[in-house]
Amino acid sequence: MQSPAPSAPSSPAPPPAPSRSATITYPAEFAKTRSQLNRRLPTDSKLPWPPFGRAWYAGCTTLIIGNSLKAGIRFVAFDFYKELLSGPEGKVSGPGTVAAGFGAGITESLLAVTPFESVKTQLYVFLPRLSHVSLSIGAAS
Repeated sequence: MQSPAPSAPSSPAPPPAPSRSATITYPAEFAKTRSQLNRRLPTDSKLPWPPFGRAWYAGCTTLIIGNSLKAGIRFVAFDFYKELLSGPEGKVSGPGTVAAGFGAGITESLLAVTPFESVKTQLYVFLPRLSHVSLSIGAAS
């Protein structure tokens, strides 16, 4: 009896596509998160709305890195769980595929989503407040 050919591993979309999409839609994400944060704060503590521009992209790099890591973790975890749940012939049942997807989602949430959302939210709050500060790196005193 011949052993089955190994299945090809899953692969995420190339990084440039999600990066461009995140960059284009990021101001809407910034506005949504700023509104959600301000909704919970007392009137005198609300975060100011910066003028549209650089401050609206605070945390964008974190989002792009986080999305890339999320996709990578999700695909690797799915393949890992799928292999773990495969039968003796290398086949995975329908419920096994669902369980592999569920495990991949949990793994993605624990290793990428929660940490990066936390960092991104902190950047929303603190970077726009520092937008007036100019940093000169390596400048002579």
